[in-house]
Amino acid sequence: MCGICGFTQATQGDLPILQAMDDVMAHRGPDGEGCYIDEGIALGHRRLSLIDLSGGNQPMVRLTGEHASEITSPALDGQGNPFLGQAKACERGDWAIVFNGEIYNYRDLREQLQQEGWGFQTSSDTEVLLVGYLAWGEAVLDRLRGMFAFAIWEKKTHELFCARDFFGIKPFYYTVQDGQFVFASEIKCILEHPAYERRLNEDALEQYLCFQFSALDETFFKDIFKLPPATCMRVGQEGILSVRRYWRPEYAFDGSRPMADTVEAIDGAMRESVRYHNVADVEVGSFLSSGIDSSYMAACLAKENPGIKTFTVGFSEYSGERDEISWAGELADTLGIANTSHHITEDEYWESLPAVQWHMDEPSADPSAVALYFVDKLAATQVKAVLSGEGADEFFGGYRIYQVPFSNAKLSWAPKGLLRGASKAARALHVRGANYLERASETAEDWYYTNANGVAFSPQERERLRSGKRAAGQPAPAAPQQLTAPVYAEVSELDEV
Repeated sequence: MCGICGFTQATQGDLPILQAMDDVMAHRGPDGEGCYIDEGIALGHRRLSLIDLSGGNQPMVRLTGEHASEITSPALDGQGNPFLGQAKACERGDWAIVFNGEIYNYRDLREQLQQEGWGFQTSSDTEVLLVGYLAWGEAVLDRLRGMFAFAIWEKKTHELFCARDFFGIKPFYYTVQDGQFVFASEIKCILEHPAYERRLNEDALEQYLCFQFSALDETFFKDIFKLPPATCMRVGQEGILSVRRYWRPEYAFDGSRPMADTVEAIDGAMRESVRYHNVADVEVGSFLSSGIDSSYMAACLAKENPGIKTFTVGFSEYSGERDEISWAGELADTLGIANTSHHITEDEYWESLPAVQWHMDEPSADPSAVALYFVDKLAATQVKAVLSGEGADEFFGGYRIYQVPFSNAKLSWAPKGLLRGASKAARALHVRGANYLERASETAEDWYYTNANGVAFSPQERERLRSGKRAAGQPAPAAPQQLTAPVYAEVSELDEV
């Protein structure tokens, strides 16, 4: 994990502002820091070094042959010493990049670029990303395999090109204040910039009360936005010039393929993915729980690296019982790999909440956030990078909501109105089955929304909480269904699961 930040319309006198933004995210990069200011641009970086430990420092600058400079990266190491190196001539102008993430196929891309005549001074994926942009322009995004958020500055045009990875793994926040573009990996960095005045975004609050998180591009802070996944933007000195979504997922399901072939294809894709994710110049570990997802992933990683270290947390009230730690320990023993575990006490849990919320920047009702905070801290004592099983339940239908189409099929013969009436009657009489009948009366487009309401706040509760508190003249926030409708429209012809 690294951190990036910066802003346009910068002058040399803005260094204290840039440094303050950089300092507030020091936790994202203990291995180096860098601040770069040129006419019209300020870029900051905090580095957690995974690839090319000595040469991949940032901000990384690529100079023209007209400049006589020895600095390829003004970043500093952990002791505050500058990294110096011979600048690489580039006839296309002056360029600078700040990049958070990892390009897993950077070696393949580097080889392609070398075949096209491009030279390199480092072994870093950062330089491959920058040179790839010089060679292929925005089309470099079509060639990347990885997780990333980056900004590339072109001095000649005074334009900034920004992009976020396909699934939005790496964060990218931004605001535009009087034409000045300010961006960062964390909202708290933007709050350090004097051009921004913090205000609550009430629309985000509405979505949070429904979904337990804000599904909007705009954050809880008014006028601070998230760059959506698979999206890039071009920024000039007066603000945003263009925004483009460069990739959309394709849903192609072949129901005729034999189950054995499907299993083999999934296993092959999983092992290939783990192999790519294991590309680093430091040790890569793994989270390990009692679930199938992290267990499968750890087993795949152990094939690539038999000496891997795994990390597990549980809760002290379950100590000695069949909890996450006991299951993970047994699997680690079976695989012959190391496992380090920690039982979270009640006091530790409550004491951690301020720090957890500070790191998240925005409210999120994800119950796993605290456990994730502790397993992160545990892993950080031994390794710099870990793999996790996040996303597997969504990808493979692991949650109970994905079973709804199968349970509803038993009542597919009944009119929806009849089911809704029966549900209300069952609820009034306090008999079992009310939720089942209500769910059976809904369409697939309703399930996600109503599932959220089952654990968050109903429309009536949200209106009661907000009653009298909406600013004068403020329109009612968008209905939650308006946010989910475009997603369902893309998959309307597919299986409900």
